[in-house]
Amino acid sequence: MDALSPLRKARRTALQRTGRLFLSRLRRQPHLRQPGLSAQARPHFQACKLRLRLGGEASLTAPVPKRPRGMHERTYSRMKHRLLTHEGGLSRRVRSRQPDYPNLVAYLI
Repeated sequence: MDALSPLRKARRTALQRTGRLFLSRLRRQPHLRQPGLSAQARPHFQACKLRLRLGGEASLTAPVPKRPRGMHERTYSRMKHRLLTHEGGLSRRVRSRQPDYPNLVAYLI
């Protein structure tokens, strides 16, 4: 027997269907969150993640990686546009920063 009320069951089902259940858990359980990043470090981290997903190095000083074999052209162009958007707002000092490899390891798999 589940102790949840019908209203809570309906909300939980709706969150599961939309994929927001995990996000609602993150709000209640801060230990599941990624450590807080500053406003300058967040776009740097996102750009490093995108570079890894595109099959390149995480360093922002390296050239933009070519489209990986098997990746759809529209997916590549969307990710490349997002990458260039993140990198465009960074200062030269932040751009030369070393990537945070311990936290990026999860995105290599």
